[in-house]
Amino acid sequence: MTDSTPAAGAEDSGARTSVHLTDRNGGVLSRDGTTYTSPSGVVEHGITTPDGRFLPNGAVRTVDGHQLYGTPTDGGGFLSEDGTTFVTPKGVVEHGQTSQDGHFLTQRVVDGHPLWGSDTQDDGSGAGWMSQDGTVYIDPAGKVAHGLTAPDGQFLADGVTRVVAGQQVYGTPTDGG
Repeated sequence: MTDSTPAAGAEDSGARTSVHLTDRNGGVLSRDGTTYTSPSGVVEHGITTPDGRFLPNGAVRTVDGHQLYGTPTDGGGFLSEDGTTFVTPKGVVEHGQTSQDGHFLTQRVVDGHPLWGSDTQDDGSGAGWMSQDGTVYIDPAGKVAHGLTAPDGQFLADGVTRVVAGQQVYGTPTDGG
């Protein structure tokens, strides 16, 4: 705690020093939990969760009758701080998990097998769903296509790989094979 008593002989200006919390890395969290200054001096604004974690640009939303702490996404959605709930910009609530690379994944059952994957766009437009391994695509109408995803991200229904002149190429067979 910081003492705000003026030094001997100093005039009291009425200003008071706020109490700040310092983390083990030397960062400083404001008293109200809305501003964090890193040890290198970078200032971030956000909120602090009930368990004391600071969320840069954080927000609190009521989802399914429960208050969730999280962060708005660039596309206008909202991701809970534990990574298990995503609210699309259109307000659709999805439950799932967040992959190590930061993608929100939902589970779908395809041909009797549960698969993890994600919407092809974060804006809730219903553009489609792609399995995490890139081998299943479900279009907005619910039609399932099996295939593969090329290195450029293009999904190839019934896609195959071939080695041509020592190079692996991706494509789709024609009617004749």
